Amino acid sequence: MQAVIGRRIRELRKKHNPAWTINHLAVQAQVDPGQLSRAERGLAGLSIDAMSRVATLLGIRLAELIDPECSSGCRQVGSTDTLIQHVTDNIWNDLDGAQLNQCSKAELDLIRHHICSSIEEGIKRGQIQAEREIEIILNQYS
Repeated sequence: MQAVIGRRIRELRKKHNPAWTINHLAVQAQVDPGQLSRAERGLAGLSIDAMSRVATLLGIRLAELIDPECSSGCRQVGSTDTLIQHVTDNIWNDLDGAQLNQCSKAELDLIRHHICSSIEEGIKRGQIQAEREIEIILNQYS
């Protein structure tokens, strides 16, 4: 697993325009350059925090760094607000219109706020769970 992640880091680092050196990426990600070099060669691993910083700098999510196939189905960059709005609209459309018509604007705003907050909390919980599962998987291969 380490070797796969290392190759992915190297590939994305070199594809960056302009290509980044190991030193540049390491400094930006607050990782020892030697450790990053060993990680790229599959000789060592990086902590979850370090991999997360590297992934962010490379413009991907941690899940995509670990599993490139994830990029087609779980890419999140810039889309969280759109997702929240879409789900909120779907929930809103499922609510009873007759009951909503009886609510004041302030009450409607409060309902919409609670829907959005619940969705955001669900997303955060999902991210936390995914990070825990990634850590478990990585610990199995270290």
